[in-house]
Amino acid sequence: MNNSPIKIAFVIDTLRIGGAERMLFDLAHSLAKNEFSCRVYTIVERGELAAEFERVGIPVKNIGKQGKISLGTIRGLREAWKEWQPNIVHTHLFAGDTYGRLAAWCSGIPVITTEHNMNLDEVGMKKFIRTILSWCTDQIIAVSQAVKNYSVEVEHISSKKISVIYNGVNPVRFSPATQPLSHTIPVVGMTSRLHPNKGHEFFLQALAQLPPDSYRAVIVGSGTEQERIEKLSKTLGIQAQVRFAGLVQDVPRALREIDLVVLPTVQEGFGLSVVEAMMTGKTVVAFNTGSMQEVIEHGKTGWLIPPRDVNALSQAIRLFLSDANLRRRIGLAARESAVKHFSLNRMVEQYATVYKRYAK
Repeated sequence: MNNSPIKIAFVIDTLRIGGAERMLFDLAHSLAKNEFSCRVYTIVERGELAAEFERVGIPVKNIGKQGKISLGTIRGLREAWKEWQPNIVHTHLFAGDTYGRLAAWCSGIPVITTEHNMNLDEVGMKKFIRTILSWCTDQIIAVSQAVKNYSVEVEHISSKKISVIYNGVNPVRFSPATQPLSHTIPVVGMTSRLHPNKGHEFFLQALAQLPPDSYRAVIVGSGTEQERIEKLSKTLGIQAQVRFAGLVQDVPRALREIDLVVLPTVQEGFGLSVVEAMMTGKTVVAFNTGSMQEVIEHGKTGWLIPPRDVNALSQAIRLFLSDANLRRRIGLAARESAVKHFSLNRMVEQYATVYKRYAK
């Protein structure tokens, strides 16, 4: 390698708003500009976040996959790389992983893949494809030990090829509020896209067990589940207590306005929304699924509930809504833990080390 910046071609399905996409933006935007040059290639479509990448000077090119299986997508990626000549290909999510790895292998470019989830909904051929493609991958990064364990035990990928790098959150952007909240009635909220795995129905069912004058609730985010979840709030008779804020640009500000954060996801590879809330100094009540034991120390930096246990979830919400001192104490510990273990700088430094190891 000469002194020129290392060129990294990121490949991902789309740049719709989601945890993997937000992680990619933070990573690409935070890499030292004198050491790295980044471009993003989407397989299916550009997505809403593409404009954010381009606003900070990171070009985005959509390859535009056609059909279920598209050899033209591999050709399109290789053509896009001929002039720019990337030193590293870094892939994300299933379509990005599949076509990005094949194109990199055909082009003789080192390839790194980040595994963001445990892919419980991927069976048969998809699982087989992941196993086969691991053979032509130089390094696989799992976002948690839980994801690594799943990849090794279920997808039969060599543990020697997988290392763990936790996703990171900017502690300055996600800083705690400078003044205590002055809500007469405490606000409990969720901040995640409305997706079947995120557990919004458990949140609403737990709220329905509480006295209606003991809380106000806010759901921040949008997604395919919004209509169903809004209907459920009416069915449960709590629509007057629940506000659907939709997609917000300033997530840290939204978090600062919430007294207690509840994130009862039923399938979680890492839990970026959980760490964002912790970084903002909030107590988080979450289901004990996936990587949550790696992120939250129960009773000290947050509260873990048996998965899908609505009664236990409701009791935990009741406990924390009624005890501001307990929320404050755990929130302070959560912030300290998040800064120590899940800072953006820590994640970026670890990825930069990997890139330098494999760059040609």
